Amino acid sequence: MILNFLIPMKRFATIPNFPHGRQSHLNCDSTLVAVAETKGAVNLIHISPNPSTAKTTLSLPIFALRPWLLTNISGKMIQKGTWLGTSLQTKVQDYPPGLYFFQLLAEDGRAFVGKLVVR
Repeated sequence: MILNFLIPMKRFATIPNFPHGRQSHLNCDSTLVAVAETKGAVNLIHISPNPSTAKTTLSLPIFALRPWLLTNISGKMIQKGTWLGTSLQTKVQDYPPGLYFFQLLAEDGRAFVGKLVVR
């Protein structure tokens, strides 16, 4: 199968909308989306073992007394609780296999997140 794509040869600065070069036979959305990551907030929660099948331990580099959330890949809240100290243990054996996210907002406004894979 050979696919032919016509790319506008001029006005590259008009990407993503191609107002001067859009090909009428192309039915695609050419909108570009960028998501900026917050520096210093990604993967600050150390999770072990990861992937996990039964119980997992989460560790923070700071002492915290804050609420935390565990959400699935769709953003649905799976579990919540209060984090007290620098580490926390939680059971995951009843969760379906998949990717989960821990979220905690510290008192100083820093967001701590971590990814957990449940098998």
